[in-house]
Amino acid sequence: MRFLKDSLKVKYLLVLIIAIAIIFLGSFFLFYQILNNFFNYQKKLVQDLLIEETKSTSKTNLQIVQDFIDNLYEISAIHYTEVIKEHLKLQAHLFHKILNVFYTQYKNKMSEKELEKEMLELIKKINKGHKEVYFFVLNDKGILLEHPHETQLIGKNVREFRDIEGKYFVKEILNLAKEKGEGFVTYFWPNYFKNTPEKKITYIFLFKPFSWIIATGVHPEKFLQPFELSIQEKMKD
Repeated sequence: MRFLKDSLKVKYLLVLIIAIAIIFLGSFFLFYQILNNFFNYQKKLVQDLLIEETKSTSKTNLQIVQDFIDNLYEISAIHYTEVIKEHLKLQAHLFHKILNVFYTQYKNKMSEKELEKEMLELIKKINKGHKEVYFFVLNDKGILLEHPHETQLIGKNVREFRDIEGKYFVKEILNLAKEKGEGFVTYFWPNYFKNTPEKKITYIFLFKPFSWIIATGVHPEKFLQPFELSIQEKMKD
């Protein structure tokens, strides 16, 4: 009998423990739900207050944040553009040295016409396989001598070419080469991958032995768009 009583006590104890556990867990989840609802209510209240406050001001907080992002991007984009320009300048100077070495090595071994032809072939070989960053060549009259993507224009005078904004960018290139011998020109030119005009930064230099103007450029948007997205994503965090 005593064993039976003890057994019943154990069962009652287990039932009690289970009941307490259920009540505890139920209370915990109920408390969590109440707490969660409270915080959601507080969040909603704060949001409503912010909305009301921003309605009463001439510039919303969201606009302030957006202005900050825009200013940050503008400052960073300027710096980033300068880095791109320095890279183009360095690349052009290196290429200029290569051409000078080639010219010096062969100028007494063939006629000027033959040497011009050989050097144009050299530039074509260097351009081969490079879809976006390449070198194009003009003479001082504006005749296109080499361009990897505009072969139909080679041999034609492109002096009067204008971009979508009406800028005579070839004239500007020719004038810059004549006056300073090198420098940057910015204009709109079709992106090879999109076939749509985009801003292009080009660095040009004068190759004096043949009066060639040699140029290389890049569409900065390719680099700046991911950079802008990166800034905006970081601001969200």
